[in-house]
Amino acid sequence: MATSIEARAAARQSLGIGPDEFVVSTFGHAAPTKLVDRVVAGFAASTLATRPHARLVVAGEPVPGPFGEGVVAAVERLGADRGKVTGRLSAQDYRNHLLACDVAVQLRTNSRGETSAAVLDCMNAGVPTIVNAHGSAADLPTGCVSMLPDEFTDQELAQALDSLADDAGRRAAVGLAGQELVHSAHSPAVCAAQYANVVESVASELHHRSGVRAHLSASAQGARTRSDLEDLAVALARSLPPRPRDAQWLVDIGGDSAGRSRANLAAGSTAVLRELLLNPPAGVRVEPVYATPKHGLRYARSFTARLLGISLWGVADDPVEFAAGDVFGWLDGVGRVGSAGDEWMTTLRAAGVEIRDSLVPE
Repeated sequence: MATSIEARAAARQSLGIGPDEFVVSTFGHAAPTKLVDRVVAGFAASTLATRPHARLVVAGEPVPGPFGEGVVAAVERLGADRGKVTGRLSAQDYRNHLLACDVAVQLRTNSRGETSAAVLDCMNAGVPTIVNAHGSAADLPTGCVSMLPDEFTDQELAQALDSLADDAGRRAAVGLAGQELVHSAHSPAVCAAQYANVVESVASELHHRSGVRAHLSASAQGARTRSDLEDLAVALARSLPPRPRDAQWLVDIGGDSAGRSRANLAAGSTAVLRELLLNPPAGVRVEPVYATPKHGLRYARSFTARLLGISLWGVADDPVEFAAGDVFGWLDGVGRVGSAGDEWMTTLRAAGVEIRDSLVPE
């Protein structure tokens, strides 16, 4: 999620934040494990608490009970023009707050080893982020975040806030370094490649494939264009499907001539599709798809994320990998995927994919 001047200005305008305001935000469920009370205390101890146009935003919903009530009360003591608790945010409002803030503070305690999604969100947005060296955050490289000790004082947090507030150049450098780290080490493609490398290393005893790999390596080196490599990758996916694998139900949701999923489904069919995604038949992976004349059959990942209410920024509608035993069809008997339909029906049948007029369970 690249932050641009225009996107930041639009986000601030939508949230009623002026161009001269300095905004410190903390993101996520305001729970004791995220030390939101310490964030408020650190802000109150900093010079930002008395600087004109500086404010703290708790961008999330406080937990019910004394802790959440204490957070709300502490923010209110900062003053109406100094602090705000947003409550639960929509995906768009969450993104707007990310784009709008100047500094983020994401603290943790009593971690079970999990990675903080909010920290990665902030870094991905290019926001200079203050963390404490707790759990997985302790492994973040120097320069990508502003790192506090695991156990820190309010004054240490206040000094970290003041230091970033006073140095726009450092804010920009930390924000850019964090963003580059996320893009280089935490992107879905990079993580998938790392998993693939581990899987391949475990499967290295399958020596009978060594000759195939050598031949494929030579073929890849002989590819003249990116299109040649993509064609080779598609051929490999069809020729060497993973084992074991679940059968796929490829549900056609339609597409337009520009290659975008259209989701031309009736309301009833949309409800059926959602139910299939949440409760698929045993041994089946349900995948909404669409076909395009130029770009082939694609997984409708963006559409599926929206249908399920999942926030996935930058998700790609990758080419479909199909194999014998998969099923392709519709929920309402319509679709036929436009001008690419007949060609793809032939290709799917040749690969052993079953074509059904209806995938609606009886």
